Amino acid sequence: MRKYCLYIFIIIGSIMLTSCRAGISLFSTPTPTITPTLIPTPTPQPTSTPTPTPTLTPTLTTTPYSEMGPFQLEYPLDGLLPGQWLDLQIIKDKLWVVSSQGAAWRKLDETAFSSVTWSAEYLGIDQSNRLWVHNPLTGSLSSWDGYQWKDYTVKDGWLTGTLLSRSPLKNVPVSDNQGGTWLATTWGAAHFDGQNWTRYPFYQMGFKSPPKGTVRSLVFVNATDVHVDSPDGTLWAASCVWKDGMPVNEGGLSRFDGTTWSRVALPDLDTCITAIDSSISLLWLATTAGIISMSPNSLEIRSFPDPTIGDRASVAYTDSIQVTPGGEMWPVFVLCTPNGCGQLAVRFHWVNGSWFQGGEVSGFPFQPVVFDLNGNAWFLNDGRISVPVHNHDGSIELISKTNLDAVSGAVDKTGRLWIVARFGDAWGLWSAGTKSINQ
Repeated sequence: MRKYCLYIFIIIGSIMLTSCRAGISLFSTPTPTITPTLIPTPTPQPTSTPTPTPTLTPTLTTTPYSEMGPFQLEYPLDGLLPGQWLDLQIIKDKLWVVSSQGAAWRKLDETAFSSVTWSAEYLGIDQSNRLWVHNPLTGSLSSWDGYQWKDYTVKDGWLTGTLLSRSPLKNVPVSDNQGGTWLATTWGAAHFDGQNWTRYPFYQMGFKSPPKGTVRSLVFVNATDVHVDSPDGTLWAASCVWKDGMPVNEGGLSRFDGTTWSRVALPDLDTCITAIDSSISLLWLATTAGIISMSPNSLEIRSFPDPTIGDRASVAYTDSIQVTPGGEMWPVFVLCTPNGCGQLAVRFHWVNGSWFQGGEVSGFPFQPVVFDLNGNAWFLNDGRISVPVHNHDGSIELISKTNLDAVSGAVDKTGRLWIVARFGDAWGLWSAGTKSINQ
């Protein structure tokens, strides 16, 4: 086997990202890996300390449970990878745990991990189990397929110096139903077909280039996500223009039919779309005019009322929207308060025709919600893992299930919930079965 590593050379004020290939390691006992210094990833930070509105924080009820609750330790993670733990992904039969400087993976029915390290920015993992990293200073892009690195150049259609779109929204690789991968760049959409990259500038997608001092975001959803039988590779791209961390409209929705892009006629054609999701054969769009759902076939649209936030706060934009298989929404609204905009966010739940307030959400990126196969929400925040219970007054009470401090989670096809979490000072990979998590 060969071992892979990445080195950074600093040459007269510029940075050149190169790779040396010497193999991967397969082991059952985690061991530390020494890697070069990580290039820090720009992270949006609040400009001042917000003053939370008391009504935004749900009641946390402590119930009898062991400190680990229904979870059991599957694998100790200390020493497995350098850096800060970021992500857990389950793609087909493979489980990935990711830090800021590397990733380790194994099949779900195995125990030994393989690992790889890097000095770049982690983007995500596509549905072909390719892991993507990007250098935000040089624009270089690489993928890891579990065996070797692939560095993309002009020969592959990746232009030197290509930078990814930078907005408050997370830019992640999205797979289409043809096995391709899409990324949002500063000039438009980039599509990888498994061999080469194709560029789709904003004007080909029906969008204007963003004005100077602004950035245009793109968020993708593919046909498979909304259960559309589309052998041509249908894909939707939602867009918004941002300035100083806030949406300034000039957005919209565009559809790709496998060959060309065309704009979708929304009630407000240029409305800013900051989040998109799919469930029960619908597209769910968070726009600056409110949340709507749309049939991808008939284009029939349903609008949802805005939640009541309070007298001293208003919605600036929707950061994310998650929809369960039953059509229940969990959006995160970023607020404007007397202290400014973009410093405070709150999660709401739409169920049975009403909004329930789910409490303040802190940090960037915002604390995740993981849904089990029954559509139940699991909150991974504040050093605990909790489930929500709805009260008659429109509030949500969080019931603690464990004291594990989780950063990411995912559910496999059997319904088992997996998390990367810390107990005390020790990090580990934990899991809980379907029966135990519903008790």
